[in-house]
Amino acid sequence: MKVALLSYAIPIKNGKSTLLPLHAINRHPLVTLTYNLFFETSKSPSLINPSGPDDRLLCNALSAALGDPSFLPEGGYLGFGLSFKYPVDTSWMARKARSDIVHAFKGSDAVIYRVCTDASLLTSLCAVYHIDTYSCEAEVLVPITNLLVSEKYDDEISYALCHQHNGRIIHEFGQPAPMVQDVNEKYFIKLAWVTPLTTYSTSKSHYIAYGNEPTSAYEYADLCIAVKVGPFGNRSTAR
Repeated sequence: MKVALLSYAIPIKNGKSTLLPLHAINRHPLVTLTYNLFFETSKSPSLINPSGPDDRLLCNALSAALGDPSFLPEGGYLGFGLSFKYPVDTSWMARKARSDIVHAFKGSDAVIYRVCTDASLLTSLCAVYHIDTYSCEAEVLVPITNLLVSEKYDDEISYALCHQHNGRIIHEFGQPAPMVQDVNEKYFIKLAWVTPLTTYSTSKSHYIAYGNEPTSAYEYADLCIAVKVGPFGNRSTAR
């Protein structure tokens, strides 16, 4: 019996597609189609999403804010909550895949990433953990590649996030510093939320916490775009 193989590609526009059942029924013979679907993100989002009016509006607003000497005068971060939902694999092996989510950004998320990157600002996808324990009531910004995984921690989770996951305690611009014990001030960052966090891309991370005995615990995190800005007069942070 001979089997004919047919390979083809289906372009997906704007990240949307419709999957319908395939039936090909003849009297003689019955044809069965077996297929695999693969999705690959582009490494050049600017080629897919050319600059438009929204880019110019954000660029002008960004320039005005960073041109104000009273706004983050010593530098810090801008935070943007995501407007769309993206799949997040929290396993350790998926670190590279998580970093590539920026190439699949849509709509306003893509505009923010593109404009801030073009402005020579270090722009990255991060997760914000909401920590509420007896020694810490704060939000911790962690790179998307350093999410909590199924590990064991002897220390307070806020301490572990800062020391083992390159996390930073968020001190919201214009607000009092959060209450955190046993974490050095060098792990604090000033951050101004431009758009609030959303629950479109919330991840849940499990881990083992050690106190008097091992216990299973978890923390929730919301994804955001974090943009690092330098002090007034030298705002550029791109490498």
